[in-house]
Amino acid sequence: MQIQEVEKATQNWLNQFVSSSRRVYRMALTTFIEFLEETESGKWTPQHIIEERLKDLDNRTFTFEQKIVDFYKWLGNYATKETHIPFTRKDVRSGKILNCTFHRKGGKKLSDNTRQGYVNGVRSFFAYNRLDLNLTTQQKRLIGKKARLVQHDYCLSLMDIQKMAEVGTPQERFVLLAGKDLGLRAIDFVNLKQGAFAIVVDQNKNSEPPFFLGETYTQKEGVTAHPFLTLDGLDASRVWLQVLETKGLRDDDNPMLNIRKKELTTNLRRMATKAGVNTHGQRIRFHCLRKFLADKLSLRMSESKWKQIVGKQIDEGAYVGPSDLREGYANVLNRIQIPTNKVNNHVQLKQMERELKATIKTLVNQNSEHEEDNQKLKGEVENMKMELRNMQIMIRQILEKLPTGE
Repeated sequence: MQIQEVEKATQNWLNQFVSSSRRVYRMALTTFIEFLEETESGKWTPQHIIEERLKDLDNRTFTFEQKIVDFYKWLGNYATKETHIPFTRKDVRSGKILNCTFHRKGGKKLSDNTRQGYVNGVRSFFAYNRLDLNLTTQQKRLIGKKARLVQHDYCLSLMDIQKMAEVGTPQERFVLLAGKDLGLRAIDFVNLKQGAFAIVVDQNKNSEPPFFLGETYTQKEGVTAHPFLTLDGLDASRVWLQVLETKGLRDDDNPMLNIRKKELTTNLRRMATKAGVNTHGQRIRFHCLRKFLADKLSLRMSESKWKQIVGKQIDEGAYVGPSDLREGYANVLNRIQIPTNKVNNHVQLKQMERELKATIKTLVNQNSEHEEDNQKLKGEVENMKMELRNMQIMIRQILEKLPTGE
């Protein structure tokens, strides 16, 4: 079955996911249909799969549970085919819907993580249609363990972020510092409007942080986030708005950034390279900023509260207002805001080191000059002492020659 046909037949299911997950799950179902047509008789479609699953449940044969296990094993020898997948995306600047094509070369074997992802995609299709696959413990073992991380994320420190900010352009600094403060996913961050930041900048010129950005709808989980800015993010936002103004791109209804979400990671990696941040082989991506904030918030806030800030699903009964969240966020400012009252800036330290060396050199020179003056003075004193002794000798000699009185 063609990919386009699968997407049309399962549009409501696929529309639940962001673009990257949608592409993987669409490919998963397409490959599952290919597996069924190779191992079963007849032509398979999404509707046919649903009908057969209903019969499977009515007869309590549960054959699809075994089929998903066989599918996972079948994927071990599966080689990808050359594909050209059409898809649409929204241009963040103009708002127009663009027709694009995803190209992939064929002949590549699937990794264990990809096989696991395909299985999850097919199971999601059944779950969406209320036809969940109830695997036994043994079947779960046969499918494999949870997908493992191919590469670990680097844990950014506040000092790393400070060094990166010092070498970044205005856009890079906005990505880094606002991203660090808000803790949103990349897809939500690139869609933030200029007007939201302009309001915060105008209303908080003389206020104390943190600054509430306003409720923000998140796409992946469909929940509302309550993000805040520190002085770092506020200053970076102010500068970037000024840059947009000079370029003639200032519009409250337009996004702050006219870039795709993967370019956020490119910005961070470029700054890390320029700042000399050593990740020891671990990767830096925009999601590292979300982890950075979540780790710091979790030290002082309950899980239900910090999840509301960064936009993660919670129980309805755990909801609290922005004022309570602001108080909790304020408790970790010293852990997430770059210090402004302490001299721990590495550029300033180098400058201080140069100035200190120059001062020491001047003092050494002055001391040398004083030592030379002291040596001259000592010489003059010694000469005066010598002259005094000579005069004393002459006086004794004269007194000896004088006649003595009888």
